[in-house]
This record gives sequence, C-alpha cells and structure tokens, in this order.
Amino acid sequence: MKVGFLIQRFHPVIGGSEKEIKEIAYRLYQKGHDVEIWTTTATNPDGFTDPRYKQLIPCNTTVDGMPVRRFGPVVQPYQIHFSRKLTRIPFIFESPGPFCPELYTALTNPSTWEIVYTSVLNYHHLLPSVLLKRHNVKLVCKPCIHLIRESEHLKPIQLAYLMQCDAVLANTVAEKKALTDRGIPADNIHTFGVGVEPDEFIHKNGKRFRSDYGLHDKEIILFVGAREHDKGIGFLLDTIPLIFEKRSRAVLMIFGPFSTFYKSKINSFPKRFLERFIDLGIVNDIDRIHAFDACDVFVLPSIAESFGITYLEAWMCEKPVIGAITPATCEVIHNNTNGILVKFGDKDTLAAAITGLLDNKEMARSFGIHGKQKTLLNHTWKHVSTNIEILFSQLIR
Repeated sequence: MKVGFLIQRFHPVIGGSEKEIKEIAYRLYQKGHDVEIWTTTATNPDGFTDPRYKQLIPCNTTVDGMPVRRFGPVVQPYQIHFSRKLTRIPFIFESPGPFCPELYTALTNPSTWEIVYTSVLNYHHLLPSVLLKRHNVKLVCKPCIHLIRESEHLKPIQLAYLMQCDAVLANTVAEKKALTDRGIPADNIHTFGVGVEPDEFIHKNGKRFRSDYGLHDKEIILFVGAREHDKGIGFLLDTIPLIFEKRSRAVLMIFGPFSTFYKSKINSFPKRFLERFIDLGIVNDIDRIHAFDACDVFVLPSIAESFGITYLEAWMCEKPVIGAITPATCEVIHNNTNGILVKFGDKDTLAAAITGLLDNKEMARSFGIHGKQKTLLNHTWKHVSTNIEILFSQLIR
C-alpha cells in the first residue's frame, strides 16, 4: 500500500499524536508498505498562528528510514496567497491553524498515495486534504477529539470534513458516540484506541534514575505533558502546597513543553516550595521511561485527553495513575481499580488521592499491576497498527 500521513507536527517534536503517527507509520513501513509523512515546520502550538515562534527548517528528510516532507514556513493568515484551487475553501483562515501555504498547495496536486491518514482534526492543516479524493485517494481521519471541548472540535466545517472521510478512527466509545450524535455514520467509525511498545520498558531503571537525581528516599509525584491549563498543570500546582505542607519527602517532577500559562503559574507559586520541584524540561524517550519507573504516583488531571498515552506508560511501570473525570478518561482509568479519577479543579480531592496512594503502597501497586494487564491486553502499538493495516487493506480492495 502507498500511505500518506498528514500531521500538524512531527518528530523530533514531542506530543501524543506525533508519537502515534510515528509508531503506526513505522510498523507499516517495516511490513513493506510505502509510507510518507507530511508535516509543518511548527514546533509549538503557539507557533501555529504566530511565525515568531521557533520553527524547524523546511526540508525533505527521513526518520527511521521513512521519508518526511516538512513544509514551511508557518505564517499568519493575512500572509497567505491562495491558488485558484484553494479560493473555494472558506475554512483556511479559521484558528488555530497551522497556516502553511506550501502544504495547502501540495495537497491540491495529484498524489500517488492510495490512502491518506490525517490527524488531528482540531488543527486545520488537514482540511485541504479532502481535495485528494478527486484523485481517488481514500481519506482516513483520527480526529482525537477532547470531549470536554466538543463544540470547539466539532464545528460545522470539521463535521463536513469527517463526512467526506472513508473511515474515522475514534479513541474511545465516548468519542464514537459524540461523532454519531453529530451525524457521522456509525459504520464509518472504528474504535482502535492507542498503544505503547512493551519492549521499550524492558530496561527501565527507576532506581538508577533516583540515584542520578539524588531522590533515594523521596516521594515522587510525576506530571508529564504540555504545561497548559487544560492538561491540568495549573490544577496540580494549586494542589501541591496542600501536600508539601504535610509531607517533607514529597517532590514534584515535571517534564513536557513549556507555555506562557505555566510560567505565570510558577511566578505566583510559594517560593519556599520551589526547591522541591524537579523540572526536567524536555527529556528523551529513555529518561522518560526511567522517570515513570522512578515515580510513586503519576498525576495527569487533564481535561484535554482523547485517550492519554501517558497513563499507559505509567502502567507499564506498574505505577498508579490519577486523572480527571472526562468521558474519555473514564473509559481508560477504572476508578479505584487501576487508578483514581477526580473532579477537575477539586484540590482537596486531588490532594487526598495523591496522599492516599503515597500512604498505601499495596493499593498503589495493585492499581499499577491492573493497569499493566489492561495495557498489554488491548493497548500495544502492534495490536493497534494491525487493526489499522487490516482497515486500510479493506478500503483499497
């Protein structure tokens, strides 16, 4: 099969959907399929609409042997000069971008692809890909809808795009229901979820990680993700003083992309507790796994997850997880079985959940073991990519 992947950002940029595309594409590539990845030069969501943010260099390159075409620059809407083919598409100017005229133009040209897999629907780089259907290219979209922001992710023009798709991939049953409620045919929606690669966790070494950072006897509370409001970093920072006041060995470890929101929260954070922050910035995949293995509890109280790969990563290290109550997360985390769910913004409940898991090591380990069992059964990239490969074969048959 000849498969194109269209994603707003790609490796080396870090993100859930970026990692998913890399994993799915690589497994198809390993099986002998002809894959190609198209993306933009953007590195930061703020840069989708503001070219002053750092961008990568436009180029044709390879990642793990797969051809990657990186289009740029990303510009502001008023800088776009449309070809005649694009003037009929009214949604280009709509936020949040990324606005990339070179990519838009390339999508109007004939393609050798048999299938194009697009993600994420909230970003509008993918919308012109509907024009590829003129050249008999099958269109498959992974929308990754954040159901708490459903009205923002399923605007009329986005729904119109999904109606043109030959298949839509949902992460959860809740996401599928949201789509069918908006008129997307149920037969076109396939619920495959996301995954992890178990082999990546064989050499995890939390003990050495603790030693490297001088954290031998510390209670490590780990947050991994973009430092945005909806990801729950502000909620967690508001809660942490309640824990630090009572637990002298507790520390907060954070890694993930920075944001202006996070910087403003840190500036107002109690100074006496800042020395108990371990801020690792952006880490490589190996250290990421070691950090999961080192932590006592993983906390991502996010309302912006269409699934949440990081919960799976924590479970692969047999760690308990805490998430926020959303329709999608409630399908991933089974409350008081493999983790704990809390109401977003409820500091007292979140503090009690973290404290309870730090106090009760047996319960914490039980949650982690149950989570790992669920992950290995249903959520490996081998499992997910096999389902996608079968679907693609059916579409072009």
